[in-house]
Amino acid sequence: MRERAGWLQSPHIPWPNVRGEARRRAAGAARKLGDIELEVVLEEVDRLGAPRLVLDLRDVQDDDELVTSEYFSLGPQLQRVLRERASAPLVLYRLGHAAVAEAFAAQFARQSQPARQGQPAQPLLGVAEIDGRTRVLGPLPRYLEPTLRALTERGELTAADLSDALGLSLAVASDYLGELHRLRVAARERENLPGGGARFRYALAL
Repeated sequence: MRERAGWLQSPHIPWPNVRGEARRRAAGAARKLGDIELEVVLEEVDRLGAPRLVLDLRDVQDDDELVTSEYFSLGPQLQRVLRERASAPLVLYRLGHAAVAEAFAAQFARQSQPARQGQPAQPLLGVAEIDGRTRVLGPLPRYLEPTLRALTERGELTAADLSDALGLSLAVASDYLGELHRLRVAARERENLPGGGARFRYALAL
């Protein structure tokens, strides 16, 4: 699959390196291990300086290897911090076990705001690769599910592609893809058109 190759091409942050450095710093410190691990990951993000990176957690063999504060710090809190940055780099999760994905998804769901009193939902999401498949961690809005499926199947889409695939108007297709990008599920790149003008091309886990 196209997104599979993309994961392999992105710079990886190996979990054993993060855990080892965090434990070294934790000696004698009165801080949660998850907070220190977040600090280490953010330093690696800065050092690598890439727009898309992978937090490689395949060495986590069981969901009990991480505690709740680690799932929170490495999941929702990491994505919140990155979202506030001017460059907004994407850190994607590479996981080896479904139970670990479920634990991360639960934390993203807990930190998301549901729709209430006329206010729209404000989901907080992550994107993971597990067993060669792409999975969204957290409560993806239902109306975006067909768009996500189309993007997963094709690897990349323009608004015109999505309009043709799902029978949507061009404006709605553009809005849906733009929302996936805003939610940090899809990456996008601006490309110039031969006859003038430009468009965005969206991709999943490039």
